[in-house]
Amino acid sequence: MWSPFDGLFGRKIIDLKREMERRRQLEERRLRRLNYHLTRINAEIRVHTARLESHSEIISGRMTGGDISALRLRIFCSKPLNPHQSVAITVLDDTKLYVKGQVKWCHPVPVNETKILSPQSFGYRAEIEFTFDNWIERQELADYSRRFRQRYVFGE
Repeated sequence: MWSPFDGLFGRKIIDLKREMERRRQLEERRLRRLNYHLTRINAEIRVHTARLESHSEIISGRMTGGDISALRLRIFCSKPLNPHQSVAITVLDDTKLYVKGQVKWCHPVPVNETKILSPQSFGYRAEIEFTFDNWIERQELADYSRRFRQRYVFGE
């Protein structure tokens, strides 16, 4: 039996439906990316000032959920850090992450560019690249950073 959806006309309708579904999925994905939270998380940065780890200074820091990846962390800090300096970071959320790394860069943040109102001043922004003792630590941190971003960026 003949149907108006047979042949070329039917294929065009199917292609149109597929295109509409693809556009709907893209729009949902775009909206999910736009719906994120900037939860502030406090951290402590232990700066090793000498070869002995007993000589160190603790600097306060703050980050958001999107500032951590499997290989590096970007953080606002209250004092400047020197490139290639060894540091240890403790992220002070309910899971208490402790990780070692090396400062890649640190730049001052102009006061007029910061949009965070806080009694504590974080005048510097730094990137710290993690150092791992073995591949298990690297994999655990990759899993942690994925869960961390899901929780603090997308609120899942």
